[in-house]
Amino acid sequence: MNSDAEIGHALVVGGTGMLRGVCLQLARNGWTVSVIARDERRLQALTDESGGGITPMPLDYRDPATLSAAICARIAAIGPISLVIAWIHVTSREATQVIAAVASGALNSIVGIIEPWSERPH
Repeated sequence: MNSDAEIGHALVVGGTGMLRGVCLQLARNGWTVSVIARDERRLQALTDESGGGITPMPLDYRDPATLSAAICARIAAIGPISLVIAWIHVTSREATQVIAAVASGALNSIVGIIEPWSERPH
């Protein structure tokens, strides 16, 4: 397994739901994984299951100021972000813009941002 410096710092937003397995696999593969999620109980369970490879960031990504400050603090503590994976609800499109603005200055490189928005049928 490679060291954190060899792999990098991954930021996962919404990591206790659809991206739970992604978070665990990244941690198993040696990434330093920062996970943003609202449900503190599920976030702690994920952190415990990872065996220390995941750093929890319990917050609501719908609050732009809190989101920005939290990402800046993680970058200061861990270093540049190499990878961002985000599952953000359609009602919170601003969160994607905040993540891109804050993380882009600290990303090792940016390939692009994909925004798969969909509306639920009524």
